Amino acid sequence: MKTTLFARLKIPHVFTLLTGVVLFCSLLTYVVPSGSYQREARTYGELTRTVVLPGTYEQLPKHFSPKGFLLGDPVENRATPVGLVGFLSAIPRGMEAAADIIFFIFIIGGVFGILQRTGTIAALIQKLLDRFAHSGPLLTVVLMTVLAVGGSTLGMGEEFIPLVPIFLIVANRLGYDRIYGLALVSLSSAVGFASATTNPFTVQIAQGIAEIPPGSGLLFRLVFFACSLVVMLAYVLRYGSRVKADPTRSLLGESGFDLP
Repeated sequence: MKTTLFARLKIPHVFTLLTGVVLFCSLLTYVVPSGSYQREARTYGELTRTVVLPGTYEQLPKHFSPKGFLLGDPVENRATPVGLVGFLSAIPRGMEAAADIIFFIFIIGGVFGILQRTGTIAALIQKLLDRFAHSGPLLTVVLMTVLAVGGSTLGMGEEFIPLVPIFLIVANRLGYDRIYGLALVSLSSAVGFASATTNPFTVQIAQGIAEIPPGSGLLFRLVFFACSLVVMLAYVLRYGSRVKADPTRSLLGESGFDLP
């Protein structure tokens, strides 16, 4: 019975989820206490930011009216909940306000699609495998560094999933188990994404919202990425040398060296 029930459950379409979130947040404007801070523009070098002044919070009473429920009825020194028209136009207005970010993500997604469809990444890996077939640790460093840089700079993660079978073969040729082959992909993309330097989906969007320059804090993120990369490589290389010397120490046992 439970299996049948869960089998019938389906994840709603993304537009349904998005509309539900907007509706939920709109309803919250009727019940959540409202307030405001005073703000002022401040200049830091060549950068001008609008900042909140501490200690200036003031709670505002809500203004309810039939007109406000339908069209919105702004009143000075009052908080007006989101009306029906405001709810229906929230998504188009949000897309207009974030047009630069949306089109930037479209362009990056198109680049990823071209790289995947043309087989560029797979061809590069095969070339590296032919070149460093007799030097497993060196090839590991090169591959994991390239993938980590892709995750850190371009936010590549899911794009590497089709490469998992290729990396399992690479690990098998080098004398490692399947865990090692999976780590080449999963750990590289995870560490690169987590220690992002110029990732457009995390760093650049957040910097745009925070009104700070795109390159702000880049040196710190580069150092953090380098440290994370070194720790990851040390961990993977240590595991690889251990299972290559003694296959029984593989997390999958000796069967871990058999390709599915």
